[in-house]
Amino acid sequence: MNMLKQIANETVNGVKTEQITAYSRAIKQLKEVLDIKSEKDMEEQQARIDNLRRQAESTGTDDDVEFVLDEVKEYLE
Repeated sequence: MNMLKQIANETVNGVKTEQITAYSRAIKQLKEVLDIKSEKDMEEQQARIDNLRRQAESTGTDDDVEFVLDEVKEYLE
């Protein structure tokens, strides 16, 4: 256990590894809160949107859809 504490307290360029880990977590949390996306994330999102558009175009139907919820009708009547 003593060896693990020594490793955890080692420094990288004068910064403790536990501090680096804490900074990494904080940056990740900020990224999530601020909804910051990398270029790769944006490209992936755009690819998904394009794929959904292609799928929608391939069906070629603009028919209206009607949902009938029988259980709800009973309560509304």
